[in-house]
Amino acid sequence: MAQPRDEGSSLLLSLNHSSNHGPSIQESVQISPSHKRSSFCCQRPERLWSTSIVALAAALSPLVGGYALGYPSSSLINLSNMTHNRSLVNGSVLVDTYGALVPFGALFGGAMAGFSADTLGRKPTIIIALLPYFVGWILLGISWFINNSIAFKVIILVGRFITGFGAGWATLVAPVYVGEVSAPSLRGFYSSLPQLLLNVGIFLIYCIAVIPGIEYYQTAFIAAGMSCIAFLIVIWLPETPRFLIAKENFKKALKVLVFLRGPTMNAQEEIAEIEGAIAKQKKLSCIETLREMRHRSVYLPFILMLMVMFFQQFSGINTIAFYGEIILKDAGLSQEMAKYMALLSIGLCPVIFTLPTVLTVDLVGRKILLMASALIMGFSSYGLGLFNRYENLNILGIVSMICFEFGFSIGYGPIPWIMIAEMIPLRVRGQLGGILAGFNWGCAALITGFYFVYVEYVGADYAWWTFGFLNIASFAFVAFFLPETKGKKLEVMEKQFVNNYKLCSYR
Repeated sequence: MAQPRDEGSSLLLSLNHSSNHGPSIQESVQISPSHKRSSFCCQRPERLWSTSIVALAAALSPLVGGYALGYPSSSLINLSNMTHNRSLVNGSVLVDTYGALVPFGALFGGAMAGFSADTLGRKPTIIIALLPYFVGWILLGISWFINNSIAFKVIILVGRFITGFGAGWATLVAPVYVGEVSAPSLRGFYSSLPQLLLNVGIFLIYCIAVIPGIEYYQTAFIAAGMSCIAFLIVIWLPETPRFLIAKENFKKALKVLVFLRGPTMNAQEEIAEIEGAIAKQKKLSCIETLREMRHRSVYLPFILMLMVMFFQQFSGINTIAFYGEIILKDAGLSQEMAKYMALLSIGLCPVIFTLPTVLTVDLVGRKILLMASALIMGFSSYGLGLFNRYENLNILGIVSMICFEFGFSIGYGPIPWIMIAEMIPLRVRGQLGGILAGFNWGCAALITGFYFVYVEYVGADYAWWTFGFLNIASFAFVAFFLPETKGKKLEVMEKQFVNNYKLCSYR
């Protein structure tokens, strides 16, 4: 599942501040006059290694989150063969619930993210969010040793929910942290790291799943160990300069910026720019946000982004991420072949396809990439439907799954989160961004929870043809209704929605 990308301010979080920011920057920090004054937005930082290490370390929590997303694909095969009346039967309500509990738990974890990040800080929030990860994976691991069927099923479901809670909590804050420690000139590159490492996490669980004889509880204990390693690394990270400035801790913010950018960069100018951005960012109450919804420049982009989030999740992507190995196995591949093909198509391909997207999104534009993404996923879905309907179409099924992952990675994976920052006005972005993220997790829970129910009712072939229809519908929606945001300032987009919103606009 795609993660939020930060564009200089939190996409999903609003900073608390007052009109009185206390002492000025000059009174709080002393900067050498030898520093050259130039626009820091256009400067390439003197030091890249420090920001790279910090951003990679913060992105470890999405890595564990990706591991959780890919976990059902292999674990459900193990759980279907359990003894002592503990097996989970494919197509049962228990299996549907098992898959849906991670995105369902993420709804509640995401709700905690805004409050904890603004109150405690970005770094403490990432650290604390690793705790439910660890607890959830430990519960899943120890369930193996419980013979009572009722206690066993309760523990694995609770473990999945707690793991999802941690995923929603951490994966919303990590992109914000990465965006706030990155230099503006390289923010696009660094903001891709959480999504990239989430895909690495999915790849990792599929890699581990092909180890002969490995069981679901062993992969759970591996994830618990990964959570501990991530914790030991993250505790050494600095707090973000933006949060420190919001709390009027200018001296510490200066120290962090010097570490991140290098001693010869003009940290004073960047601090002044951040402070100015915070001063303009008024935090609205729920009532004030509802009043803002009367404005065309607010409700129109919000409705459009709701539709984009709907089409992202109802493309079928999380069905593949959660149940890819089971889908391949049920369609006729042997268990070993299904494992290796899932590793190739669902594990490796998204990792390979994610980075090129970062390089092309600012060249080609958002709209063209979303349309290409929807079209590729639409045809791939029809191919997966044929694969499930007819025998001896293994090559078609594997190629269709790889193409589906490619289509999602070039468009509907990262771009919806980019467009939140480019379409939703800053004054309501915290609240509406949170609603959009919650809606996204809710759609994911519906898809993963009811996929096997729908397959039982209409068959796997018609299920994938339904996804194909929805993907073609999303192509038409983007072509007719979604404006291009590439290279446009937020103020320009607001005016466009009020005065000049046109169908089929590519400018």
